[in-house]
Amino acid sequence: MERSRNKNIQNDNKNIHKKYYRKDGVKMDSLHQIVRKYLDENGISDQFFIKYVGCSQPTGSLWLKGQRKLKPEQLEKVHEFLSGKHFKKVEDILHENEKE
Repeated sequence: MERSRNKNIQNDNKNIHKKYYRKDGVKMDSLHQIVRKYLDENGISDQFFIKYVGCSQPTGSLWLKGQRKLKPEQLEKVHEFLSGKHFKKVEDILHENEKE
C-alpha cells in the first residue's frame, strides 16, 4: 500500500502541468488547481495551507500557481489536507483547554 501511495505522489509531481481527463472525456483540474479552489471555497489562507504542508512560503505560493514542484512528503500532506486532517475535533480542542 505504501509503495502504491508513493507512486501516486510521484505521479502528481511529474504531471504538474498535464491535462487530466475522466473516462467520459471531461477535463479535470490538476492537484494545485483543486487545492486553490478548496482554499478559496473554504476561506482557508494560503499561509495556513503552506504551514500544514511544511514547505517554504515561496515554494508553496509557486506550487499553488503551478510553477513549482513539491517533495513527495509534502504532496502526501496535501492529500491529507484535502481529506480533512487539518480540522481539529471539538473533543481535541476541549482537551487542549483542560491542559492549560
